[in-house]
This record gives sequence, C-alpha cells and structure tokens, in this order.
Amino acid sequence: MKIKDYLLDIESERVKRRRYLTGHSLDILKEWHMLVDNISNEQVKTRLKKVMAFAQVIDYSHVGLSSNIYFMHPVRVSLMAILVSHNDKDKLNSGIIGLLHNVFELSDHSFEDIAALIGEDNTNQILDLTVNRKHQWDLQYKYEYYLALNRNPQNCRIVKILDKLDNMYLLDLNDNELIKRKYLEEIEKYILPMTQADIPELYSYFETLFNFQNSKLKNENV
Repeated sequence: MKIKDYLLDIESERVKRRRYLTGHSLDILKEWHMLVDNISNEQVKTRLKKVMAFAQVIDYSHVGLSSNIYFMHPVRVSLMAILVSHNDKDKLNSGIIGLLHNVFELSDHSFEDIAALIGEDNTNQILDLTVNRKHQWDLQYKYEYYLALNRNPQNCRIVKILDKLDNMYLLDLNDNELIKRKYLEEIEKYILPMTQADIPELYSYFETLFNFQNSKLKNENV
C-alpha cells in the first residue's frame, strides 16, 4: 500500500483523529501491527516490534493528553513513515524514528537508554528532531534547526514531514491564533518544500491540507 492510498480525504482523517483524542479507538495500533506483519524481512519485523514494545510503555508527559492517547500520534507517524519507505532498511529506520521521535521531549529517557535500543545514528537523528521549545519561534533557531535536518539522512526528514502532517489535521482546534499563524508559516517555508523533495507523492495532499487550515484561519478573522 502507498501513502496516497492509505490517507483518506481531509475531513475523514480529521474525524479519525478526534476519535483518537477521546480514547475511543485504538485501531491505529492494529493497523501498525498488520503493516509490520506484512514485511517479509523477519529481522526488520522483529526489531520494529521490539521498539514498539518499548515505546508503548513510555510515560509520555504531554500537556492535555494522557500518555496512552498521546502515543497514538507517534504510532501514526511510524506507520506512515513505513508506508513511504522503499526498502526494508528505510522501513526499519523511519519506522523506529517515527515511534520515538518525541522521546527526549516528552519522557525522561536518556540518550544512552535510546542508543542502547536503536543505535547511535538513529538516536542522533531523534536528537536533531527534538525542538527546543524555549526557542521554537525564534527565526534564527528555526533556520538552524532545519539546516541540521537537511544534513541528516532522508528518514529523519520523512519523520518530520509526517509529524507535521499528522498535527496539521486538527490545528484549527488550537485556540491561540498567533501559534496557528506561526505554525502555518513554518509549514509553508520549510515543510512543503521538504515534502516536495523527499515525499513528492504526498506534496499535493499536504498542500491541500495546508490550504484547508490556512483558509480556516483567515475565516476566523473575517
């Protein structure tokens, strides 16, 4: 299955994510396991499931969401990352990074903990993906952040794109107009060009989602 066949129309995906926020659906876990079970390389399958078992019991500290409900987000990112990967090595690495992409921001696990599980290369990519929230809207910091991502392997950027995509569906539920505007500016300046370069088959869909949220924001100010 390809990513463009997996993702539904924007409103259907929004409905799914609102359902996840209420804790009424764990279908994404079943989907992830079904996808991984269909990987023919047994070593890749085993390693992905080992990381899933580790990630699933992490105590995530996310404002406004329980650990279990938040965890549906990295599972979705991991699943989509596996779908856009073209070989077993990339499926393994992008799937792992997707599952753990917020581990340093939202848990107390150390670099050494994660490196022992997934190796230093992938752990360094997760470190580069981790946003310093104190400086997240600083323009120079943001420039240097994305400069670092562009020096990383493609798997790292793929996870960043899909992380942003997953968050974009319900961006309009955020009450802070300034945050929404800054978020959309970041998508337009950095993420859409990155998508065009690294996941071109997703570009049109992501652009449509961007336009959907941008229109909602403009309508709020009418």
